[in-house]
Amino acid sequence: MENINNSQDVANVQPVSDKSDKNIFKILFFVTLFVLIGTIIVSLFLIKKNEQQSNNNIDNITTSIEESTQISATPNSITEENKKYEVISLQDDTNSVTKLILKDNQGLETVIDEAKYWEMNDESDLVAKPEFNNFIFSPDNNFLYYFYSSGWEVTESFLYDIENKEKVDLGFPIYSENPPAFTSDSTYFYGCSQGGMANGGAIIFNLKSLSSIYKKEGSFVCNYNKENNSLLITEEISISDQKNTEYFSFTSGTLTN
Repeated sequence: MENINNSQDVANVQPVSDKSDKNIFKILFFVTLFVLIGTIIVSLFLIKKNEQQSNNNIDNITTSIEESTQISATPNSITEENKKYEVISLQDDTNSVTKLILKDNQGLETVIDEAKYWEMNDESDLVAKPEFNNFIFSPDNNFLYYFYSSGWEVTESFLYDIENKEKVDLGFPIYSENPPAFTSDSTYFYGCSQGGMANGGAIIFNLKSLSSIYKKEGSFVCNYNKENNSLLITEEISISDQKNTEYFSFTSGTLTN
């Protein structure tokens, strides 16, 4: 009888152990599933957060670019995105000539000006090689301003009409702390220069009529006012320290004292 009872006890214990093991496996399964789901949720959250940060960075970069474009869109400059031409000043020693070359975005090159080398004096072999520099394009890319120099004795400023292939001699070299410029609507060009070793002057050139509407020789300073789109022209008279001022409105095209 004792053996029978022991056998029954053993039989009764075994199923309890199997049931516990199954419960443990179920618990482990659900814990693992919960951890896996939690990991997926956290990963998706982090990915979304990184995408938002990336979008914010892109927005910041775009804003920065737009601000730079606005700053550069002044009457004195032209953005690289709108530029259609490249200017090259080439010194050809074989032919003793400096050439000013205009190259368009199709690679076509045109010589728009040239100047011969010249000997500085008879007692030396020194040769002056002219240079073209200080290039400024109008915002519509129809005009080019450039400066010609071959020593301080020979300096001059020019406008080149790209469409009509014509060179305009402005009559005096323009060199100043305030550089010459085109207005943003490509209607006017203006520049001033103080007198020194070379003559100075002030000029306002109408690009539509291809004519000077204001031109004086002497010692002048130009200051552009962006707020009212006008130019303050100051003539400096060194003998009496007197300064005469005139205002030109680019909006109305009128000159006042």
